[in-house]
Amino acid sequence: YYAIGATAVAAVLVMVAIAVPRRWWTDLVRSVAVVVSVAFVSVQFLLNWNITIRFNELTYPSRQLLVTFTEQPAEVIRCSALQGWTLGSWPDPYENAMVAGLQSAYQYFHGEPFCAGFVRPN
Repeated sequence: YYAIGATAVAAVLVMVAIAVPRRWWTDLVRSVAVVVSVAFVSVQFLLNWNITIRFNELTYPSRQLLVTFTEQPAEVIRCSALQGWTLGSWPDPYENAMVAGLQSAYQYFHGEPFCAGFVRPN
């Protein structure tokens, strides 16, 4: 809802700017509008930057698992990536299905298990 809210605020600001009669657009009003706009854009930039950093932190184990599946490194590296992914707070049915599907897919495409004898951490 964040993106929708930011877009709605921008749309409302544009509608207000269009609806205000031209004679009200004095230098003072223009200056205030510029200052408010710069402040708004700066805050939005900082929010987006922090959200992006947090999102990248949260999705790192999934990206690492994908890279490990694709690049076919040694089994110890694959097991480590899977271990790191399972440390996330996944619902049990999702995690079980992901591990089983990963093992099956790796066996099918690469002819060996992704991580033989893998045991989920408690």
